[in-house]
Amino acid sequence: MRGYIFRFLILFVSVLLQSVLLDKLLPGWGKPDIVLILTLYFGFKGGVMTGQTTGFLGGLLEDLPSGKQFGVNILIKTLIGFGAGNLHKKIFTENFSTIFSLVFIGTLVKEAMYLIGNQILPDTFTLYKKSGLLDFLLDIVLVETLVNAFLAPFIFKLLNKLNLSLEKEI
Repeated sequence: MRGYIFRFLILFVSVLLQSVLLDKLLPGWGKPDIVLILTLYFGFKGGVMTGQTTGFLGGLLEDLPSGKQFGVNILIKTLIGFGAGNLHKKIFTENFSTIFSLVFIGTLVKEAMYLIGNQILPDTFTLYKKSGLLDFLLDIVLVETLVNAFLAPFIFKLLNKLNLSLEKEI
């Protein structure tokens, strides 16, 4: 039960951080997707069910305040959590280069899902209508992918320490 509360609190704080603080500090595109990094972390560490539930909950917390496009983040983050959970115990996620590579690929997969969704349901996915596809790819995909990949090893290390301290209390 503590694990669920821990994940919910960390997701809630990260959604607040993303939607309030990062929007003010970094008004342009290409902000880090902390919920995605958390979904990947919990999927790699806890397996399929943990990855899926983290992705679902994180996507829900992201979709609730937006009011439009409800369910887009839920679907994409749940699928990514499922994929990360399938790699549980198959990949060693303790060194910088592995974490960097996995989060880099995970972010590209997320952006590819958004692009595919935009082609299928253009009214639901309003990604690059204002700026154009090339600007979207350079400003959002490239920057966000690199920012996530560089930030992830530090978040993974912090979460490993928090998880160890929670396990010692039990």
